Amino acid sequence: MSDVRDEGAPARRSSYWREVGCAWLDLALVVVGSLALRFGLMRFAWFSSFHDNHAFWAELVPIWLVVISFMLFVRPRWRGAEDAAYREDLRRGRLKRMSLASRSAVLLVSLGLIVVGSIFRGPYQVVALAVGVPTLVLFALEEVNIVLRPGDSLVVRDRPDELVEFFKARSLQIGYLVAVLSLLCSYVVSLAAPRYASMLLSVVLVVSLLVPAHVYHRLDRRAGGDD
Repeated sequence: MSDVRDEGAPARRSSYWREVGCAWLDLALVVVGSLALRFGLMRFAWFSSFHDNHAFWAELVPIWLVVISFMLFVRPRWRGAEDAAYREDLRRGRLKRMSLASRSAVLLVSLGLIVVGSIFRGPYQVVALAVGVPTLVLFALEEVNIVLRPGDSLVVRDRPDELVEFFKARSLQIGYLVAVLSLLCSYVVSLAAPRYASMLLSVVLVVSLLVPAHVYHRLDRRAGGDD
């Protein structure tokens, strides 16, 4: 499989664990800032009244205000040069995709947050859903893109590869079968416990994404071993 990238600059994974550490630090700053903003706004009578009438939005709005402010003002000053270098590596095709194990871990963690937010009621429910849902949607879209355009590089390959296309077709077949069976199981369970229907849909989504990804990875490793 041929990838478009700079000559003499092999593809690499860009300091993955450092990126993960920075991402968790970003998340911690956002969570602390959101809680501080929420408790600060609760001192005002108009916000307390708004919270009594629209609790969900009153919990969600401070989180997204902090996220937008962080992305627009704090992060560019803090990691502007590193982000620029990352975009340049991405444009020139020097970066590899996140490993399957890492993507699986993120999907499972986001699913866990959604499950916690769906089952347990309390002040942290909105925080769990506000973090888990966008993360799950983002990585679900990325996983769909990887299934449709498989390969280790972030750059789309120059020419089709018959073996890769066969692996992709086989992965999609198994993924479709698993998705149908999972939907049937979730439908039966939701008849007995309808309050968990939305949570079960998240579980079906994660299972339907991870199974074809692991099937493709297994086929690719077996093909590499045969070479």
